[in-house]
Amino acid sequence: MKIRDLLKIKGRLVITIGLNGTVSAAIQKLVENDRGSLPVCNDNGELVGIVSMRDLPDVQLNECEAQIRYASLLPRRTSRRLV
Repeated sequence: MKIRDLLKIKGRLVITIGLNGTVSAAIQKLVENDRGSLPVCNDNGELVGIVSMRDLPDVQLNECEAQIRYASLLPRRTSRRLV
């Protein structure tokens, strides 16, 4: 199977966030769209990076832990330490 085949099944909708987006907005987009990462785009729509669940601060994750678990974006664990 090639990536193009996967995209035919999955669809081509890309959920992004801008450089001025907040961590809370990123978490909300990840949870609402059942994603593990978001492409980050500048004002011209150009890709400048990718933010993933591993990049988000522990404080924000603790506040949204129930939503994130519900969306199955993080496995259940007792430690909140991310590197």
